[in-house]
Amino acid sequence: MLKTHLNPDIDRASRKMKFIKKSVEWIIREFNIDADSRIIDLGCGPGIYTTEFAKTGAAVTGIDLSENSIAYAVKKAEQDNLKINYINANYLEHVVDEKYNLVTLIFCDYCALSPDQRKVLLCKIYSALDAEGYFVFDVLSDRHFADKNESSACYYFDSGGFWSANKHFVFENILKYDRERVILEKDTVIEETGQFTIFNYLQCFTLEEIKQELADNGLKVVEYFSDVSGTAYTTDSREIALVARR
Repeated sequence: MLKTHLNPDIDRASRKMKFIKKSVEWIIREFNIDADSRIIDLGCGPGIYTTEFAKTGAAVTGIDLSENSIAYAVKKAEQDNLKINYINANYLEHVVDEKYNLVTLIFCDYCALSPDQRKVLLCKIYSALDAEGYFVFDVLSDRHFADKNESSACYYFDSGGFWSANKHFVFENILKYDRERVILEKDTVIEETGQFTIFNYLQCFTLEEIKQELADNGLKVVEYFSDVSGTAYTTDSREIALVARR
């Protein structure tokens, strides 16, 4: 996964680098990020966004569950002479005891959480934001759900791939649950020594649904876009980027 994160031409673990550059520039400009800013990036991966935020002089924290990603991010920060506070933890469980004026959760991570997990997360974000702070994140839209087709496929990787560094087969199934508007990405990985299955459930939202979910947890949406680079929102958008505050 780390290798996929760092590939500038693949958008499986992170978006393509061309878009990330545009996104970072927009966030820095939109929220006036500078040396007085305090930012926390949830699910920061190998530090692609946190590195750029820190170059402004902002006080930056990144949290991620992946030991490999955090180790890479720490090394990168040392090489670039950047002071970034990296935490290897589950952001649903980690106690955030500081206040921030910007919280980011990027690449639709929110959609992979269950309703109960989302409630826990929003409670933590509410507590982490200072009085003037913003929460910036993105979700998959109802249009994305409508455009997604159920499918089945099989792939063979003779030198490692996204799910394994070993030779393996991947049996991929895409399923849709219309009533809940949930997509299931089910990947069964078969190696010489065994097999395992990954279930990735992705909730898709209408604009009104996600606005109401935040309101139910004390957060008000103040702006929304088609993506986290500030593209104007349309009903055809397959993603929705939102800016919320207390």
